[in-house]
This record gives sequence, structure tokens and C-alpha cells, in this order.
Amino acid sequence: MLVVRLHGGDRKGVVKLFEDGYARVLLRGRLERNRVVEPLPVREDKHVHLRIDSKSRWAAWLQPFDTVPMVDDRISSRGSFVFRYTGGPAIVQMTHTEDGDFSLTELTTEFEQGAHVLSGKGSTYAEAHMSGPTYLHVRAEGNWQIRFTPM
Repeated sequence: MLVVRLHGGDRKGVVKLFEDGYARVLLRGRLERNRVVEPLPVREDKHVHLRIDSKSRWAAWLQPFDTVPMVDDRISSRGSFVFRYTGGPAIVQMTHTEDGDFSLTELTTEFEQGAHVLSGKGSTYAEAHMSGPTYLHVRAEGNWQIRFTPM
């Protein structure tokens, strides 16, 4: 897992991830959002490059997947995040409290983007069904809260 943190509120700071010839903006400097957590593939044949443009201090590191938080009922944070849902079949409810897009996606066994779970835009709420334990990737612009209700 890739973790990048911009320090000092650089509004022009940009973090880009390059994979398979495509660039994806992971983070665009905003005082409200200064951290990105992004799953990276574990395949040896897959290469990624990271570009960080910032006038402020920054830090970037790789973190093993066995260190991600395990969640069985609820979690909340800001911006992107990765966690492992440990419960059984459930209804997952996600609330997002600011402008911008948000989504929740399952990760494959290679920690690549898998099945889309839910998404939305702006200050809103979305829900879906989970079949059981899995790694999940949150992409969000603002504060969010996720709750799992057993079925």
C-alpha cells in the first residue's frame, strides 16, 4: 500500500501515480485533504511510478497490507483509505459530508481494483450489500463514515 502525506498545506501540490502508461492524480493539494492511501498491485510484472510536486514538505512510504485496520462494524476518516472488512454478509452504508466524488471498491487478491460496491457525489449517503470479508478501498474528497449492519 502506498501512503503519501503533504505537510504545510501546499494548495498547488500534486501527487500522480503512473501505471501502464497512464497517469492518475491521487491528490491535489488542499488544506482539508493532505493524505492519500492507495493500494498497489503485488504482481512482479507490474511497475508503478510516483511523482510528487510540492513546495512543502512531504513523506511517502509503502506499508504492508497486513497492517491495514480490520473493521467489523464501523469506520470513519477523510480522503482515501484501505481497510479490511472482517464481518459476514451485511448492508454497508457510507455517508460523505463534502463536495466531490466518493466510492467504495473491493480489492482483488492482487490488491487491484475489483468489484464496485457503491459511489456517490457531494454530501450524501449510499448503501449496498456485502457478502463477507474483503479488503476495501475508499476514494473520497471529504470526511466519510461507513457502517456495516449484519443481514
